[in-house]
Amino acid sequence: QGKRELIGHVNLRAIVRIDGEVKRRVSLSGWVDRFKEVVCTRQPLPRHSIISEEDLCLKRRNLSKLPNNVVKIVGLAIGKRLKNRVKAGSVLLASSLEDVPVVKKGDRVTIIAESSSIRVTALGIAQGGGSVGDQICVRNCLSLVCVVVGMAILSGCASMVQKSAPETHAKDIGGPQYPSLKPPTPSEGSLWTDSGSAMLFVDMKAREIGDLVTVRISESPTGSLSAKTETSRDSSIEAGITDALGYMKYLGDKNSRLDQTSLFKAHFKPEFTGEGTNERNGSLDAYITARVTQVLANLNLRILGRQEIKVNNETQYITISGIVRPQDINTNNEVQSCYIADARIGYSGRGVIADKQSPGWLMRILDTVWPF
Repeated sequence: QGKRELIGHVNLRAIVRIDGEVKRRVSLSGWVDRFKEVVCTRQPLPRHSIISEEDLCLKRRNLSKLPNNVVKIVGLAIGKRLKNRVKAGSVLLASSLEDVPVVKKGDRVTIIAESSSIRVTALGIAQGGGSVGDQICVRNCLSLVCVVVGMAILSGCASMVQKSAPETHAKDIGGPQYPSLKPPTPSEGSLWTDSGSAMLFVDMKAREIGDLVTVRISESPTGSLSAKTETSRDSSIEAGITDALGYMKYLGDKNSRLDQTSLFKAHFKPEFTGEGTNERNGSLDAYITARVTQVLANLNLRILGRQEIKVNNETQYITISGIVRPQDINTNNEVQSCYIADARIGYSGRGVIADKQSPGWLMRILDTVWPF
C-alpha cells in the first residue's frame, strides 16, 4: 500500500475479503530483497584518482543491503574524483565522490568582472581550492589588502574567477612557438570585443608567460688590484776546531796551510722584491627585448632574451637572462639590467673580425708545448 518503495524491512496491512466483503485486517512484518544493477569498480583505485569509464562496470546487487546513495548510472561517476581508496568490485557510493578541483590554493588565476557592456580582468592568487561552481577567496595581485570572493569556473566560461592557462612547452625550433589567439568577432552594432586582453584599468607591463619586457643593458664594471712585497735577510756563520782527539794536530802537520781556527765560514743574504698590478675596465650599453619564460611563486619573472645582428660577414650576439621583480619594471615596460637578479649577460661575435682576435691553431699548439 502507498507509494513507498518496498525494500528491506517493511510493515504491511493485509485485508481479507470473502465475496467482496471485508472479513479481517491483518498486520504483517517482513523483509524484501530487491536486486538491481549498480556501479562497481573493476580494479583497485587510489585516493584522489579520477574515474574513467574503463574503471567501472555494472553488477547485480541486493539493494536492501546497500546504502541509499549507491550510484546506479555509470555516467554520473565518470570524471569524478574519489575521496578514499576503494577495492576492486566495490560498490560506488555518491558520498565517496567529489568534483575535481579546477583551482588549488596558490594557483595564479584571472579575476574577471564583467557586465553586458564592459569586461575588466586582473591577476590574482587563489587563497583556497575549489571545483566548478564553488566560491573561493582570491587575493588581488595589484593590491596588498584586497581579497575578493569569486566563483571557480573552467577556462572559457564567463564568471568571476578563471584559472590561468599553464605554460605551453614547444620545441625550440627557430624560436619558441606559442599558440595563436584568434580575435573574437564583435557583436553586430557594437564596437566592443570580448577579449581577455582588454584590461582597462591595468598597465600593460609584463606579468604573464610569453609577455615581452625591454631591458636596458648599462654595465660599466671597473676593477683594480695592486700588490707589492719586499723581503731581505742577512746571515753569516763561522766555525773552527782546535783539537779533535789529536786528529787536528795530525792534519796540521800534514798540511801547513790548514787554519784550525777557521775551518768553516758561510754568508747568506737573500733579497726579494715583488710587485703586481691588475686593472680591468669594461662598458656595455644596449637595448634588448626579452620574454617572460616563467612566473615564480612570489610573482617574480624569469626572463630570457637573445638578439642577433648580422652585418656583412660578421654576426654579433647579445643574450640576457635572469629574474626581475614586477615592481622594477617602469611604466614604459622597461627595466634596468642592474635590477636583474642572477643576471647573465653575454656579448659575443662570429665572423672575420672575431677570427682575428685569437692566434692561429699552430701558434696555440706551440704555446702549449713550448717548454721555455
